[in-house]
Amino acid sequence: MVSDVKAAVERLRREQVGEIAIVGVELGANLAINAAIDEPRVVSVVMVSPGLDYQGVITTDAVKRFGSRSLLVVAAADDAYSARSAGILNDAATGVHEFRLLETGGRGMKLVGSEPALEGWLAGWVSTHWSAPATAPAATAVAPTTVGGAPLETSAPTTGP
Repeated sequence: MVSDVKAAVERLRREQVGEIAIVGVELGANLAINAAIDEPRVVSVVMVSPGLDYQGVITTDAVKRFGSRSLLVVAAADDAYSARSAGILNDAATGVHEFRLLETGGRGMKLVGSEPALEGWLAGWVSTHWSAPATAPAATAVAPTTVGGAPLETSAPTTGP
């Protein structure tokens, strides 16, 4: 499965695409981060409703190995497994990263479909994290966010310890 995502990245490389962002949902989130770790052209990954282990695709080490590149982790509190996993993955991240915890929405595409503003917000995040980081890990952010019908707002990463 990871090899399928790697093949897609390789295809983009052959097409001479410079920088790549990957967005994955549930198992796709796990596949995205694992495919990205050895491909420097992947400059950012968005993980929606990730798990620590979906179908044997494990994420914690991959997040650590992703290094200084940009990572966004999104989950809903009413999906206990993904919410817990997302928090652990956020803590494991070493580069620029953000964590968004929505109050409700469920898992995976149900979460994406439950909040009309989320899809556009994710696209906006990707567009602002499209290029490779200029320096080593400079920022971290843990920003649980509730939506409650209000539009999501982006927050700039803060410098971690």
